[in-house]
Amino acid sequence: MKRLIVLLALLQGDASTEYKERLAKVSRNGAAKHYAIGDYLATAQMHQLAREQFYKAVELDPDHAGARKRLGFKKTDDGGWESDPSIKQEFANRRQGDDAEKVRKSYNERLESAGKDLGRQWSDLGQWCKKNKLEREAADAFKRALEYDPNLVAARKEL
Repeated sequence: MKRLIVLLALLQGDASTEYKERLAKVSRNGAAKHYAIGDYLATAQMHQLAREQFYKAVELDPDHAGARKRLGFKKTDDGGWESDPSIKQEFANRRQGDDAEKVRKSYNERLESAGKDLGRQWSDLGQWCKKNKLEREAADAFKRALEYDPNLVAARKEL
């Protein structure tokens, strides 16, 4: 009996380690997608919307260098981040009227496409967690999947 308990603890430890790796991968993928959308918006001079995407990238990957730089931060010697006043910040959307509407339409299409992909990735993580008896983590992943894609039936069924 004692050996079984030790074996189960070891297996749970492996699942926990693998979960952290999988979670980090999904988070990095999400950060990359939000950063790419933010980059598109910044290039289109829709800076307010771009900043929202950069903040989402940093939420998912606190060390996302591109998003941090776009938000006006620089890396410190100890590996942290601090505000860099030398980086010029744009806060307002510069496009107006029909031009702005065209960018918003493209932005919404990109966001929807990214949402479907990220929803699937979070749902896959939830399935893996469920299979490995990580119930709390599975529920969190399924909730995140629905945040990205509210129409994801598989994730909704799991909750």
